[in-house]
Amino acid sequence: MSKPKQQSLFEEEELPENPMPWERESAQDLYLAQIVLNRPVDRVFHYLVPEALRALLRAGHRVQVPFGRGNQLIPGYCVGVGPADENQPSIRLKSVEAILDSRPLFDAKMLKLTRWIADRYLCSWGQV
Repeated sequence: MSKPKQQSLFEEEELPENPMPWERESAQDLYLAQIVLNRPVDRVFHYLVPEALRALLRAGHRVQVPFGRGNQLIPGYCVGVGPADENQPSIRLKSVEAILDSRPLFDAKMLKLTRWIADRYLCSWGQV
C-alpha cells in the first residue's frame, strides 16, 4: 500500500543541480590541497590553500594542518593541489597552516607507488 502524498500549497519543482553564478565565482577563487594524514582513515582530506602559499605548495610537500574538533596541528602530505571544482559542495574547509619543507619530499612516481602500497597492504595512504 502506497503512502498518501502530503498536500502542498505550491507546485513541486525540481531545483536545478547547477550551482548559482555567485557560487561558481567563489569556487573559482578557491585553491584546494588534497592532504593525507598519518591516521587510520583511508581518505584524502581537502584544505584551502591561503594566497601566501599558492605559489609554493606542490604535491609531495609535507604540510601542517588543523585536524579534528580541537584543530590540533598535525603534519600531513600534500598529494594534489588545484583550483576548486565548481561542483564542489559548499562546505566549510580549514586552511593549510604551513609548508614544513622547502622542497617536495615526493615526486609523482613516488606518490603513485605509495598509493599502490596503501592499496596492496590495506592501510591508509598517509601511513605509508
